[in-house]
Parts: sequence; C-alpha cells; structure tokens
Amino acid sequence: MRKITKVLLLATIVVLASCGSSKVYRTALSKIGVEHGTIPPKFIKKDEVLLIKNLDEELKQEFIKYYKGKHVFVSFKAIETIKKYQDLNTYPYIFDFDFADTGEYGKFHDFFLLDRKENKKYRTGFSSSDNKMVVKAYAKKMEEIRLNNVNFPETSSQGI
Repeated sequence: MRKITKVLLLATIVVLASCGSSKVYRTALSKIGVEHGTIPPKFIKKDEVLLIKNLDEELKQEFIKYYKGKHVFVSFKAIETIKKYQDLNTYPYIFDFDFADTGEYGKFHDFFLLDRKENKKYRTGFSSSDNKMVVKAYAKKMEEIRLNNVNFPETSSQGI
C-alpha cells in the first residue's frame, strides 16, 4: 500500500510540474514579439549573427532546439576583447539576462534582447523560475521572426 501511495504522489508531482511549465511557456510566448515591443522589428536579417551570453548547458540545448539561425554562444569577455564580435553589422543583437530580485520569491532570470546599434534592451517584463520554458518561448518566437525577415526582407515583422 505504501508503494502505491508513493507512486501516486510522485505521479501527481510530475503532472503538476508539467502543467506549471506549460503555463509558464504559454505566458512567456504571449508576451514575446514585435507587437509587444519585446523583439526589435528588424531582428536578424540574412547575414546577421545572434550573440548569446550567460546560458548554462541545459538552456543552450533548449535554445538550439528551437532557434535555427546563425548564433554564437559567448562570454562578456569575448564580446569585449575579440575584435570580430565588435562588428555591429554582423553581430547586432545579444540575447542575455539580468537577475531580477523579487524579494520574498528570490532571484529570477530576466531575459532580454539587446539591440547593440540602438543600445536598447527589449525586455518582456516577465520572469519565472522555469528558465527553460522562457528560453524555449524566446527561441521559438525569435526563429519565427527571423524566418519572416529572411524570407520576406522587404517587409518588417510588424504582424508577428
């Protein structure tokens, strides 16, 4: 009987955790896009490369599942010291995060895109402890916009 109770408890925890992840993903996805001001309208044209800072291995793997454009994982030091990364025409955007301190709930990742040419951060204003789902939502939305900009360069991504 105790084994059955433990198995049911574990199954319940797994189901509840996956429901929470789905909600985080849907919420993040609903807040990311050009129309929300969280991704620049001219995000990633054909020959541009996205720089990605500060992601751990798990988040890197999640990101590359969904974002298929040219990208490079870099450190802050690499951006500052390696000359090629200072070329804003090739590397105009950085995907990164700051820590958001929410007081009693602790620190969360506050993901953003930095437009290096305009020196403007595009933030969602949305943070979660489920960073994997937020990165998944960002990567999927950025890929959608990138494909639109590459396939239809004469139009902007205003409608996405």
